[in-house]
Amino acid sequence: MKKLSKFKKLLLKGDHKSYLVLFFLFGVLVVLIAALIIYNRAKTPIYGFIEGISVESFGMLLDILVLGVIFHYFKGKGEKERRIERYKEEIDDFRGWSEPEAKFRIVGNIKRLLRLGAKNLDLNNCFLKGTNLDKANLSSVNLHKANLSESELIGVDMTDAFLLFTDLLYAKMTCAKLNKAELSRADLSNAKLVEADLSSANLFCTKLTNVNLAGAKLFKANLSGANLSGANLSGDNLSGANGLTLEQLLQAKTLYKANGLPLEIEKELREKKPQLFIKP
Repeated sequence: MKKLSKFKKLLLKGDHKSYLVLFFLFGVLVVLIAALIIYNRAKTPIYGFIEGISVESFGMLLDILVLGVIFHYFKGKGEKERRIERYKEEIDDFRGWSEPEAKFRIVGNIKRLLRLGAKNLDLNNCFLKGTNLDKANLSSVNLHKANLSESELIGVDMTDAFLLFTDLLYAKMTCAKLNKAELSRADLSNAKLVEADLSSANLFCTKLTNVNLAGAKLFKANLSGANLSGANLSGDNLSGANGLTLEQLLQAKTLYKANGLPLEIEKELREKKPQLFIKP
């Protein structure tokens, strides 16, 4: 019994040899149970003695197994948290650098953090120009003043993300999720946002010049002061969008099959620039 107590201590200390001992004891347990069954059937005189040892041994071994599982869980959790903290610190080391090396290092750490399930990443003022983060889960990410121009962000999840003053020129964001995102004064010029979800997003004074928003959802989005010059809004859901003005929409490239426009504004647009509603 003293030996079993030593094995418990080995487990708690994290000695890898203890796992080998654990497997050995598990094998002993199986043998004891098998012996118990055999002796039970044989009804030998030493049955009671064997039964007592087997029951006690089973209890001790089960105790060790439980301790092993608990130790493994907390050890893994602690290691995961340390790795997450290390990757975040490495991102901090390269924050503000506008060099290719900084970009590659930051992107590598982002992908490691995402694999570990890290959330609410702080990527403000990070240089990420031309990177590929397709389908990445960046919900609630902080990308304030980050440079994501020319990046591949197809299907990315940026729900509730903070993108104030973010550079997204020529970014490919088809089917991106940007609902409830803070995009005030961001630059999305020439970006591709086909079928993107911008529901309830804040696009106050956002540059949307020549942006492709075909089929995008702008339900209840704030478009006050947004620059829509040359924007493709064909098939968009503009229901409940706030801040839209006649002057903004007159600068758009097309409104073909766009729905949800305020009736008075749509009427004036059809009178002043009917080509907006013709298939481009």
